[in-house]
Amino acid sequence: MKLKIRKKPSVLSENTIPLINVVFLMLIFFLIAGTIASPVSDGLIPAETRSLPPVPAKSDVVQIDKNGDIHYLGREVTIEDVLEIYPPNLKSEPVKIIADRVLAADRLIEILERFRTAGHEDIRLIAIKGAEE
Repeated sequence: MKLKIRKKPSVLSENTIPLINVVFLMLIFFLIAGTIASPVSDGLIPAETRSLPPVPAKSDVVQIDKNGDIHYLGREVTIEDVLEIYPPNLKSEPVKIIADRVLAADRLIEILERFRTAGHEDIRLIAIKGAEE
């Protein structure tokens, strides 16, 4: 009795270099096309919260420092500049504001009222997540 030994079909080894190239190109694409959130301005210490759910950071956030100066995308702007950037006809996009925790309440209310009188109905104040106790 003779045993027949079957040869395993030869499997061509797949070259992984094209796969690495595709992954590398996707990485470059997402680095270029992706939005990277600008950091909070130096000296700005946002309010803290423990109960609100986290939201992703965006770069188009209006920042108000402790002196009441307004910053947008890393440069100091006036309230009129911000109202031009956020026209009231963009009802689907809320105006997002990060205010310093020691900002005087009357200055914050003044800025919020300017947005309201310009026609904005959806204004969101952003806080950072505080430490759990």
